[in-house]
Amino acid sequence: MEITISQDVLKRKLSLRQFNFIYEKIDGTKRSAYGTTNSDFIPETKQPKGGKSLSGVSYFDLDLNDWRSVGKDQKVVVSSKELMSIIGAPHLDEEEITFMLWKERLLENRWLCRFIELIIDASVLDAVELSNGSFKKLIRVVKNYITDTDYEEELNSKWEKLLNE
Repeated sequence: MEITISQDVLKRKLSLRQFNFIYEKIDGTKRSAYGTTNSDFIPETKQPKGGKSLSGVSYFDLDLNDWRSVGKDQKVVVSSKELMSIIGAPHLDEEEITFMLWKERLLENRWLCRFIELIIDASVLDAVELSNGSFKKLIRVVKNYITDTDYEEELNSKWEKLLNE
């Protein structure tokens, strides 16, 4: 599953570590990237010189050994497995990550956003049923979050650890 992330999330992750992501280039093709802005991972001769990108996100491409940028209007996605691989101790599954991205207004997939809103707005949550297992998990995450205070606190705690890692 791929999750669209905001450029703010991309900037934060690039500043902390080496990060895999995919973005849509201006011509509509997709480009896989493995990069960072963390100087610990950038060769001495390629360290930034202090200039800032006029728009979008600049990053050091570790595969190409050079600087690249993602334009401010370009869509950025990551695999949910990539997000899970950087979490460390607090394990969040794909559906929990999707829900927390939605909650923080960072989920850019409009269909998933609307689906979560429909689950929340349902007058009888138990009436929301789908045959697809992935959606059942997402429904369960949303239901548990809005009905179980302990689960809500646990998920919020795991999310904070993810963002601050």
